[in-house]
Amino acid sequence: MNLVYEPMDRIMVLEQVSSILEDHPPFMGRKNCNCEICQRAAEAGRVARYSPKVARILAKGEDMTTSEYEYLIERGLTQEEIQTETGVVLARFDQPSNPLTLQGYERLKEQGARDIEIARMYGMTESTFYKWKRMNGIIKVVVKGLDKETYAELKSAGFSDRKIALKFGTRKDNIHCWKHQNFTVEEIKAMNQTPGRRKKA
Repeated sequence: MNLVYEPMDRIMVLEQVSSILEDHPPFMGRKNCNCEICQRAAEAGRVARYSPKVARILAKGEDMTTSEYEYLIERGLTQEEIQTETGVVLARFDQPSNPLTLQGYERLKEQGARDIEIARMYGMTESTFYKWKRMNGIIKVVVKGLDKETYAELKSAGFSDRKIALKFGTRKDNIHCWKHQNFTVEEIKAMNQTPGRRKKA
């Protein structure tokens, strides 16, 4: 199905449909005609149903992006209607059931997905997705003057992440992300179990 939008307004489209139907013989009582002339008129008339932007997106078919798909939904098109118009199964726009992994992120980026599309695909806001990227080391967090040895010593001495953040003039969430980028989960657990960190009974 060719839904490429021509630079014409709806009136011109309807005039084109009328011109096609001029060659149509009388209906002679038939309600639904499926002749070649009616099919051509219906094909031309589809353009009039959509705005130029919607028609251009539909014409992309499987090259449609997630944000373009969401735009179509916002404009009132159903998933079934989009599939009918494009002839493309849209399962890839359904939200995945598993959480996003670093490997999954890298695979989607290799396929050309943009960050905003990946975030929406996994139901994340932009701020949540930004935090996810920091936690997974995609966005590197640097705390001036802090290294692994210094952090381990401070934890051993009973410093909380909040106190370490104050000491280095940064926010606690920066320390939290930096920690996860530089230590394994097991190392973090071990540091939290040091004598200086144990709560008094």
